[in-house]
Amino acid sequence: MNALIATLPGGLVNETGGSFDPSNVGAIIDAAIRNTERQRIRGVDLTANYRLELGRAGKLLLTGAASYLTSNQQLASNQPVFPLAGTVFHPPHWHGHAGAVWDHKPMELSAFVNYVGSTIDNQFPTMDRIGAFTTLDLSASFQTNPVRGPLRNIEVRFSALNVLDEKPHFLRNSFPEAAPFDSTNESPVGRFLGASVRKIW
Repeated sequence: MNALIATLPGGLVNETGGSFDPSNVGAIIDAAIRNTERQRIRGVDLTANYRLELGRAGKLLLTGAASYLTSNQQLASNQPVFPLAGTVFHPPHWHGHAGAVWDHKPMELSAFVNYVGSTIDNQFPTMDRIGAFTTLDLSASFQTNPVRGPLRNIEVRFSALNVLDEKPHFLRNSFPEAAPFDSTNESPVGRFLGASVRKIW
């Protein structure tokens, strides 16, 4: 016990109101930000883009990206190795997005699908599978282009995020004050509509 106390930068702070008795210590908790012996992370990322020239109809860009991740962690050399990726509050095994952008000056339209793979809720002895989280985002913009004047190079953009109003999956939780969903991988924000005006100098 004394050897452990000697490693503390600020020494021991006794807030019990009585004298310190090492024999009364029932547990020692390491509250370090990261208490880990080893982590192993591996993955693959794939990205593809394809551009089509449509003549007078403008240009069409098709794009997509996907990633696969595995990771595990060991707290100490004599402790078991347990998975991180694919469990709640950690990145899923699969993650990706795909979309299209149609550019026909002065107008541009885009649509993107975002996919977050399923995870396992391992916070309790009985594990539970959390489904995938998929959202659809749409965007449209128009840019003025007069030769001169205050209306030159003004961009008006309209966006709709999570168009299908995807809701986060319910997550079991032992603490009533904690959010009942995986805040790392899912958003509680439902369908969101926005508009913006930008002046380009």
